[in-house]
Amino acid sequence: MNDCQVLKPFGTDHLESEFYGVLSLASGLASNVKSRTNVLRLAYGFYGMNRKLATFVSEVQDILTGKVVPPAAQPPTPATLHDAVSYLEYLYRVIDTVYESSRRVGLTNNSLTAGSLRSIRKHAEDLLDVANWIEVASDSKSVNAVFERASYEKASGEIYDLHQVD
Repeated sequence: MNDCQVLKPFGTDHLESEFYGVLSLASGLASNVKSRTNVLRLAYGFYGMNRKLATFVSEVQDILTGKVVPPAAQPPTPATLHDAVSYLEYLYRVIDTVYESSRRVGLTNNSLTAGSLRSIRKHAEDLLDVANWIEVASDSKSVNAVFERASYEKASGEIYDLHQVD
C-alpha cells in the first residue's frame, strides 16, 4: 500500500457525497435526453450539471496539486482506492452515455445545449485521468520502478529533449 499523502482524501465521505450528487444529476438527465423533453429544461439541466461537475473536478484537482489540504483522514486502504477508481470510471461512463445520447438526438448542434455538453465531456475526461492517476499512484511498486528507470537513464546519459519524444 502506498502511503502517498495526496491519496488520503479519496474515499472520504465528502468526496463520495460530491460524486453521488454529480451522478444523480447525470442519471436524471440521461432519462430526459432519451425522450428529448423540453430543450430549455435540458439546457438548464446541462448547465447545472456542468457547474456541479466543474466544482467536483476542481476540488479533486486542488487536492492533487496540493492547493487544498483536506483535514487529516485515515490512510485509504487498497479497497478504498479501488472503489474510488471504480466510482470515477462509472461516472465517466454515465456522462459519456448522456453525451452520446444527446449527440444522437441533435443536442450537440443546439445553441442552448452544445456548450454545456462540450464542457461536461471535457470534465468527464478529466475525471477519467484522475482515476488513472489514482490507480497508478496507489501502486507503489510501479511508481518506484518508473523513478528507478528514470534515474538509470539519467545516469547513463539517455536524456532526450521533450520535442524529440513522440
